Amino acid sequence: MYSCAFDQMSLSKLVCEADFQEYPNLKLARNRNRILKTAENIAKNGIPKEPLAVSLQAGEKIYNINDPSTSLVLRKAAENINNVLKVKRNERNEIIRRLELLCAEYHEYSLARLCIKNIYEHIDQQALIKCVRARLMTTPSTCFVVESFLQKCLDQKIIGIPNGIVISELLVELFLSDFDRNLVTKLSPYYVARYSEDIVMVLPFEADGSAIIHMVQKLLPPDLKLDNQKCQAIKVPRLKDRGNQTHKFTFLEHEITIGRQAGERNQKKSRREVQINVATGNAKTQ
Repeated sequence: MYSCAFDQMSLSKLVCEADFQEYPNLKLARNRNRILKTAENIAKNGIPKEPLAVSLQAGEKIYNINDPSTSLVLRKAAENINNVLKVKRNERNEIIRRLELLCAEYHEYSLARLCIKNIYEHIDQQALIKCVRARLMTTPSTCFVVESFLQKCLDQKIIGIPNGIVISELLVELFLSDFDRNLVTKLSPYYVARYSEDIVMVLPFEADGSAIIHMVQKLLPPDLKLDNQKCQAIKVPRLKDRGNQTHKFTFLEHEITIGRQAGERNQKKSRREVQINVATGNAKTQ
């Protein structure tokens, strides 16, 4: 039976091979027990001061937990959030596979590719805390750990959520869960997927791209904005209507080309030719 408790038994199950490589002293039982005991105390008393170390990767700040005990506590909190709320994150490969199938359809459709600007930095921490309290009422210990972590982020002058931490990814999914539902109920797309800040929607052909982008912006929580330079919309007519036109767009570092008719000319069997390649630059939608 699953336990949300932050006891040493539950925490020990989250020790992984990478931990032994990063902290070789974990191989000694007495050191491992000491780290687990410290982690149990952290869960009861709160995250210690300045828990995060920062580094720059391609000009972007990436954060890491600077001690094994705090890492285990946050790992357990992330596991609890995932277990209690069943937070589901789309897989990159699955999204691309679904897009390939949908883009190949004979029928007409519109496609919108959107991007939330600097999502980790712009999430309002107080709004996130309210969301955590409302959604994690049944697991007060997890709620306490998350609130303590966010407070220590504020103490370190970190705005929003620190990028690079496993729990941060889940907190983004938790915070945007209502937004995801509203995309479906308000816009009625044939297909919608969000991977962190990146969003793609397949919509009815008559959908107005500018209006869709405006509506998505209105559905976003306060302080989050779309990156207009990365928002694109195209219309793909039926194969028999200007069916030789080619369209391109990029999504999740893939360049997707919607081409001409593939296979037989019988309309019931006709499909579009779709090519997917790793993006080599900032390809624009055509």
